[in-house]
Amino acid sequence: YSANCVIGNFSNKPVINIKLKGEGRIVETYGDINLTKTKVITDLQKKANEKIIDFVKQAIYLSIKNKSDILGIGRNFYLNNYSYYNKFKSNFDEMLENIEYNIDSELIINNKVSAKNSLGGKYDR
Repeated sequence: YSANCVIGNFSNKPVINIKLKGEGRIVETYGDINLTKTKVITDLQKKANEKIIDFVKQAIYLSIKNKSDILGIGRNFYLNNYSYYNKFKSNFDEMLENIEYNIDSELIINNKVSAKNSLGGKYDR
């Protein structure tokens, strides 16, 4: 997984655009899931991306709650918009609370898997 954090254009309210990209593989499944169907893979990707976005939102929430910049937002402002950072560096915790976060996740499940169908046959994809 790779992440890209960019400060967006803003006037009064700072904006952080977080773009996550990655590739995953399905190693094991439980239940009756047909991994040879494109729709199944697409649905799994969508659910995984939603879960990843939820995890990032939780990390941001905990960062703000604990007054800790674990995601490096301050460094990003320091490098990309120093004048704004300099204005708020003494009260950076308050600034973290007022940032608008846009989070996008693009996990792609892209692998050749061996899957057994309900009749016990083996198919490669």
